[in-house]
Amino acid sequence: MPQKDREVLMGKITKETQLNIIVPNDIGVGARVFGAIAQSGIYIKAFCAYGMKKQAHFILLTDKPTQAVKALISAGYPVTTDEVLAVQVSDRVGKANELTEQLSKAGIDIEFCYATGADAGSTEATAIFKTNDNERAMKILSKLV
Repeated sequence: MPQKDREVLMGKITKETQLNIIVPNDIGVGARVFGAIAQSGIYIKAFCAYGMKKQAHFILLTDKPTQAVKALISAGYPVTTDEVLAVQVSDRVGKANELTEQLSKAGIDIEFCYATGADAGSTEATAIFKTNDNERAMKILSKLV
């Protein structure tokens, strides 16, 4: 597990610790996973959850990932982590294309990405990237935010 939960890198880009949980899928599993986080007083900043082939997959960014891992493990859930880049971007048409196109041109493979929408009254969203070279990706993305 990383020493730092969150590291501000270049203005609007931070390195974050993403939590990954894969468990058998059944009715209520989401409530139990999210409940383990909520009962520990941990805020979920972004998530993706889906079922596939009888398994439930949860991808989470929280404000306290180290504590979230402990809470999930205590609740009996297996957790792995990934270092990802969280990029604050303008929430506008074509921004996802711009970001991914520049990474592609640099030969950087995007292993996965997802994003939040802008909050009411805000013009910024957060795009999360895991690439085969987060350091280079960070330099490229910093020019676009």
